[in-house]
Amino acid sequence: MVWPFKRKKETIDLTYLAKRGLIKNSDVSPSASPISADSGLGFLGDMASSAEPSEDTGTKNKIEDIEFKLDNLMKKIDNIIDRLDVVERKTGSYRGSSS
Repeated sequence: MVWPFKRKKETIDLTYLAKRGLIKNSDVSPSASPISADSGLGFLGDMASSAEPSEDTGTKNKIEDIEFKLDNLMKKIDNIIDRLDVVERKTGSYRGSSS
């Protein structure tokens, strides 16, 4: 039997929610890390931490927020332009006409 109101599976992007500030990043303590410094692979973690940019996280979050808002605004403007094109075609006052 097929359910007529079957929901689609949703994927939740936790990194996106963290960037938007809706959830907090969980800090992992070094003792809970599966790779210890004595294992010979601990240098990978040292390299990763030294490669992180020294930019202020508050400034970075503000920049990402502004980029997100600009992206949404651009999508809304494109949607408005598409709607205007449809209205112009229906009314016969399309921009490309030479009347």
